[in-house]
Amino acid sequence: MSLPSARPGQPQSGYFGNHTASIDWCEQNYEITPYIAEFINTTSNLPTAALALYGIYSARKERLPMRVTINFAGILIIAAGSLWFHSTMSHFGQLSDELPMIFTTSLLVWSACETSPGYDNFNLISPLSVSLMMFNVLITVSCLLGLSPTLHQIGFGLLVTAATARVLYLLHVDGRCPPSSPARAGGVKLFERGVASFLTSFAIWNVDNLSCENYLTPLKKQIGLPFAFVLELHSYWHLGTGLAAFLAITGASCICLSIKDPQAGYHIEHGFLGLPFVARGRGDAQNGHGLILQEVSEEKKRI
Repeated sequence: MSLPSARPGQPQSGYFGNHTASIDWCEQNYEITPYIAEFINTTSNLPTAALALYGIYSARKERLPMRVTINFAGILIIAAGSLWFHSTMSHFGQLSDELPMIFTTSLLVWSACETSPGYDNFNLISPLSVSLMMFNVLITVSCLLGLSPTLHQIGFGLLVTAATARVLYLLHVDGRCPPSSPARAGGVKLFERGVASFLTSFAIWNVDNLSCENYLTPLKKQIGLPFAFVLELHSYWHLGTGLAAFLAITGASCICLSIKDPQAGYHIEHGFLGLPFVARGRGDAQNGHGLILQEVSEEKKRI
């Protein structure tokens, strides 16, 4: 979908200078404060950052392989980049938002595909790794050159589709995560909810873009602040995809780790405010000092 670089009647400069981004979203610029271009679209990234921090904390607390922590760290970087993008509407801010989306989703694809036993078999020149790196270079160059944002959107969609397809393959074709597995029972529910949240958010994102000029903007002016905030539909994209990423990474990690290391007893538990996280089997965690020392010594190899 081709999106405008400037909306009719929208201010195109502010505290951080002229807008240099190739997209201008539907929210009225500088309506709340002269320091933030899109106030609601900016602040709606904060819940995503909080979920990412919770994911990082839970992964380290449970001594999960480093790939899980890196996935959640990627979500945190996306939230920070999106916050900067919507605050400044700068080209650098746009890159800070769009490129981490590609990098993090690529890592999720790799994590879902790399399910061979053990953690010391990382191959940087495997067909999967090389393909993902070449794809990332292609999208990065298109973003740096300021080409159509549609290329980024297509690339992101392809990666999300690939990750989803791989998890479905592991569940319904591969056979290494049987229906009786505790990891499958909890992981599937989270992954399905993540996919549903993403699809719902994507539908809202499209409604926001297609109906901005003719319907949403006039309606916002008619309703007035602060109630018009509920019509800032791009913020729902942030909230929904942030939740989707958290749920999908948690669910997919539980499934994939249980395939790589079935003896660890990975399963889903719930912690602060009922938020889910991947946990090791408690018997595994208490299986003597030998196992703990072995895990500590191998931590650097775990990715």
